[in-house]
Amino acid sequence: MYFLACGLILLSGQLSCTCSQDECFTQKEAFANCVYPNNPQENTNKKYVLLGPSSAAGGWCYEKDGVQKCGFVQRLEELTGEQVANFSLAALTVSDQVENGYVWLDESLANNPDAERVYLIMGGVDLIHHALDHPEEAPRPSTGCQIDPEATLLTDTVDNVRLLILHYMENGIQDIVVGSFPPVEELADHSFSCKQGVENKGADPLWRINECFNEVLEEFSFLLFAMVQDLGGAAAGIHFADHFHGFPANPSECSLFCDCGHLNCTGHDLMAEIFYSARP
Repeated sequence: MYFLACGLILLSGQLSCTCSQDECFTQKEAFANCVYPNNPQENTNKKYVLLGPSSAAGGWCYEKDGVQKCGFVQRLEELTGEQVANFSLAALTVSDQVENGYVWLDESLANNPDAERVYLIMGGVDLIHHALDHPEEAPRPSTGCQIDPEATLLTDTVDNVRLLILHYMENGIQDIVVGSFPPVEELADHSFSCKQGVENKGADPLWRINECFNEVLEEFSFLLFAMVQDLGGAAAGIHFADHFHGFPANPSECSLFCDCGHLNCTGHDLMAEIFYSARP
């Protein structure tokens, strides 16, 4: 259990559920300075590697105790006692990695030849892009957000995540932590980036996606867990970090987000704790 009412119970003790908007909205461009290749010094020759999209790269950087932080890597490093090379990129999709020959995965290993562990949180951007490009296929509230049983997007995406895992294992990584995605925040008045996206994309698709997207993410989490178990699970060195069920069912109950999909300082700390609980 990671939360209780509006106070988060983490490994490090109880954290406040609040994080001011000023702390959230550091200039978005700043997070690029945290990750490879913009910051090779901090992301080379490390024992652990992280691969994911903007939510892993940092999304919005934030200020905490007067220090700029990006994403959950700093907290994860504190918990594990090891440094983590962050090879996350905004809008990074698992399909691109498979179709382009695992170039970015190989880059992460080439720059960290002694890496022992990989944290992998991939696939969420694939689901978002597909829903935006094919809104007619998105589950809708009018049907109870039912996912089309004949749709193959979720299973195809999980299969691609499996291929990333196998590629890392074939290249000597025998300790992999696979994460699902936290639930997205509902479209609330303070969800600025969601409202901005609605204006840019034409309202209907993004609103419809967001209203049912947590159902999609939950099914994705179940399928990822089943895939990890099919590969042998912890006995095979593959661990599952269930961020979806580790967060409150309604993320709006607590102030965990800077916008509907990117976490604030408290949300990032929770994400790091869940990764660490899956594999100390």
